[in-house]
Amino acid sequence: MENLKQPFEGEPQTREISATDGQGGYHVTVKVLTPRRAWAADIADVLTSLYVALILIGLTLNAPVLDWAHWAATALFLGLYYGARPGLRDMWRKTTKLRLDGQHIAIWQDGHWVCFDRKLPHRFGILQHDYAPMEKLKDEFERQKAQMKRKVLFRKPYYGDSFIVCLEYLGQRHDLVTVYSRKEASAVVARLQACGEIIESRLRQGRGAPIDPADQWGHQPGDLETPASSTLH
Repeated sequence: MENLKQPFEGEPQTREISATDGQGGYHVTVKVLTPRRAWAADIADVLTSLYVALILIGLTLNAPVLDWAHWAATALFLGLYYGARPGLRDMWRKTTKLRLDGQHIAIWQDGHWVCFDRKLPHRFGILQHDYAPMEKLKDEFERQKAQMKRKVLFRKPYYGDSFIVCLEYLGQRHDLVTVYSRKEASAVVARLQACGEIIESRLRQGRGAPIDPADQWGHQPGDLETPASSTLH
């Protein structure tokens, strides 16, 4: 049995919407860690792990009998905790809403949509975080100080592993999303580019990358409008 992969499976969540031009558009919800949120998530993960460890040690020391039931309950508790860790980390993710249609590219900021004219020259891209070089210099300085004291120092890079998804609009840079992880940043850019290509193919009546046979034909007199309301994952 064939398993047909949908165009917009996975993250970021993408939902097709109806638009005033009759061509439709896409609402993209991006949920990612920023460098600061990634640092906070790591700190919270360490503190939570220590708290769980102290609970287990306390239960073990106060247990009247260390039989198989106690160790089974301990193993079950640890299994549930480690199973919940990804969800606990996801709680730190920041949500950014983007919208693309035949007329505009928009981002939800400060309670309103900030719109850009999609018909003007533009493109999506990723840049390394602006603070990455400074973080690298500081880490190198601290590493050299540690070597002078015959110590080993390792610091996990946060800004160095973070990237900015930006919109180049008429030659000007507009930051859209800050993402901790190149892989996730690349996925966001790929999704935005795919949405743009599909919208363009519909506007050009068949040229480009249609995802539905109906996209290859323009609207004819007497055609019925079909609202786009399905959620694409």
